[in-house]
Amino acid sequence: MSTPTPPGYDSTPSYITPKVDFGWIGEAWQIYQKAWISWLLLYLVTIPFGVVSILYTLPQLKASVALIRSMSAGISVVPPAQTFSYQITTWLLDIASFIVVIFISSCASDIALRQVRGERIEPGSIFRGLRNGLQMFLYWILFYIAVLVGELGCCIGINVSMGLLLPGFAMIADRESAGDTVTKSFARMKGDWLNAALFSFVYGLLSFLVIILTLDIASFILGPMTFIISALAYRDMVGFPPTANVGSQDNGFGDR
Repeated sequence: MSTPTPPGYDSTPSYITPKVDFGWIGEAWQIYQKAWISWLLLYLVTIPFGVVSILYTLPQLKASVALIRSMSAGISVVPPAQTFSYQITTWLLDIASFIVVIFISSCASDIALRQVRGERIEPGSIFRGLRNGLQMFLYWILFYIAVLVGELGCCIGINVSMGLLLPGFAMIADRESAGDTVTKSFARMKGDWLNAALFSFVYGLLSFLVIILTLDIASFILGPMTFIISALAYRDMVGFPPTANVGSQDNGFGDR
């Protein structure tokens, strides 16, 4: 008689109904601490982008202030939002922001998945997830579509969509295609969709409050924890495939 494979290390056994675990938050915090230096290095890379964004925004802010003063004085002035330079700057910043999101998501998902699998993360391997950039780009598009659909149900619908896609980032890191990721994530999470939606709401609310109270400093911790939680959801709700797609010996950019 064969021994059943423990859940989380193969396809989830049919005799076990996976459940969303609010303990993922505490477990994610513990996992984060084991490689906090690597996580910090990854997020520090995006600081120059933030500085550039501020430098681009300041002239527009100055123009907006001038517009308000002109309106109060009864002087007709072209609003900054209608100027060609403002529109081009906004367009470029939007593109740059999305690129940064793909960059962070690809790298962070890879780090989180490897940590949950018990691998040791070295600072030199924090950019390995860039090889999943294309699928992450496609996944974000599908993610946005799901969230937009969720908006039809207001706050509840959005959290349902986000809850059903909770394992998604980790699955992309495990070399799944964007389409298969959405399909499999929905299929596995729908059995406990209410708790998944509640988890999304609670974690989102806690993150918002903590970030506000710490003046955004906590985002350097809560950001990584979000991707680690995705990997934990992948482990417990979907199940790691029999042969791991992320090799423990690969610390560089190349495939195994």
